[in-house]
Amino acid sequence: MTDLKRPEKAEILKHISDQIVSLNKYLFVKVDFSTVKVSIDEIKYIEGLKDYIKIYANEKFLITKSTIKHAESRLPVELFARVHKSYIISIDKIEYNHIFIRQKKIPIGMQFRDSFYEKINHLRL
Repeated sequence: MTDLKRPEKAEILKHISDQIVSLNKYLFVKVDFSTVKVSIDEIKYIEGLKDYIKIYANEKFLITKSTIKHAESRLPVELFARVHKSYIISIDKIEYNHIFIRQKKIPIGMQFRDSFYEKINHLRL
């Protein structure tokens, strides 16, 4: 009988971190069997889907194996805000006091509300 080992947590986290890497103004995202270069300026929002994220950029979306927390750590904090356990938004895509991006209403979670409005108030003139 062969002893099949489960992957170590560190191996899993490294694999996830290899899926999305940020360099300056771009993210390099592993999608299927290729790597896609995405301009940070094009990202409207990111949706967390358990062990995957869906990146909405311009008129398309990309799905990659990563966590929302990891994606958040790779994005510039001055340009993006975590507003819900499942959503990160591009701050310049906010309209008035609601977050509507291309007819998609994104909720602001209770645990993110204070830090979100603090960030928005900091950016106001």
